[in-house]
Amino acid sequence: KFSTKEAKGGTSSNNGKDSEDGVLIEITERIEPCGNLCKLPYINDETLEPLERFENCKKFLLWLDQKDGLRGWYAKVLGDGGTVKIGDQVQPLAAA
Repeated sequence: KFSTKEAKGGTSSNNGKDSEDGVLIEITERIEPCGNLCKLPYINDETLEPLERFENCKKFLLWLDQKDGLRGWYAKVLGDGGTVKIGDQVQPLAAA
């Protein structure tokens, strides 16, 4: 779990108002790399043969799967909610 309250410079808001309580966020699961990423133009180069495109996609997905979280994470806002904006700082909470 993470909070914007304890993080220096946290600017989260709750219903459009500044929130002194911050926002409590829980990381729920990692984002699994999927074939949709192969639609990206730098992976699916149209000048390549279909087999080469497939191999590029396969290598890219395997590379993303090497480390947990390399592709990203899903998270949810807990409690009364609030808003986490780009640039907000977050800090991990001690495990309960």
